[in-house]
Amino acid sequence: MRQYIASTMPDKGGFLTISGKDFKYLSQVLRLEIGDVVWVRLPDQSLVKMVVTKIQSKQLIFKLCDEILSKYEIETVSRGVEPSSIKSNGIEFWVFQFLPKKTKMDLIIRQCVECGISRIVPVIGDFSPAVPESRNERFERLVKEARQQSGTPIDTKIENPMKLKDAISLWENSSQNSLEKTEKDEIILKNSNFSAEKNNRIAFVLHEADIAQKSLFDHLNGKCSQIKKVALAIGPEGGMSDSELQFLKDHDFNLIHFATNVLRCETACLYGIAAIQSALTEYKSWQKSE
Repeated sequence: MRQYIASTMPDKGGFLTISGKDFKYLSQVLRLEIGDVVWVRLPDQSLVKMVVTKIQSKQLIFKLCDEILSKYEIETVSRGVEPSSIKSNGIEFWVFQFLPKKTKMDLIIRQCVECGISRIVPVIGDFSPAVPESRNERFERLVKEARQQSGTPIDTKIENPMKLKDAISLWENSSQNSLEKTEKDEIILKNSNFSAEKNNRIAFVLHEADIAQKSLFDHLNGKCSQIKKVALAIGPEGGMSDSELQFLKDHDFNLIHFATNVLRCETACLYGIAAIQSALTEYKSWQKSE
């Protein structure tokens, strides 16, 4: 575990009490002992070091390190990359995953969280399972476990499953900058705000057939330094219908294809995220001269 995701803030004395399933995990699986130091991500997303000060029958108690390290004379030993060194790249990533089978969606969620995806939007597609599963406690647990393992500072949000039209509306109406809107100007400001942000965002839809007119690098060339928001849409096991694909293209989703084999949906999701993130974060090395 690279970090522990806390559900509550420490009390005024700097103490954080852990019970229930988290207590069993920390005490029985990780076998934490008094004096062990753990990185803790608090609900406000701040990252702090806390030390185990007490272990009872059903509770484990942390305390902020600043006030107690000297008491235990703790010598912190770094093992691998510490979460304090893991920073956000400043780009907000969305994944629109057309609902696959339940077990595949679990894997996709884990991988998205580990890759630092900000929002996962499950899409009810034409070829998705007949009964979509709403966001539930299991999804939240998957996010927490993946964040603890990876050390990511991104608090990944999962939306309830929705139709494609609603999913794209959510994307188009999302904004990085909140604006105060009067009732009279609400629609005008919403449209103008999205229009102004279009230069700072880009969206892709991954397709298994080699029918894309441009490559990923062609779409990104000359734009990488200004992109702050990225969306990626991936189909389910049966792929997307022609009408779904056309709808995405009509709403500025760029069709891309990678010269590889036909990938399972869970593999395609991870492959697509990795390719786009690598291209955006290393663009200075590959960007064409203008």
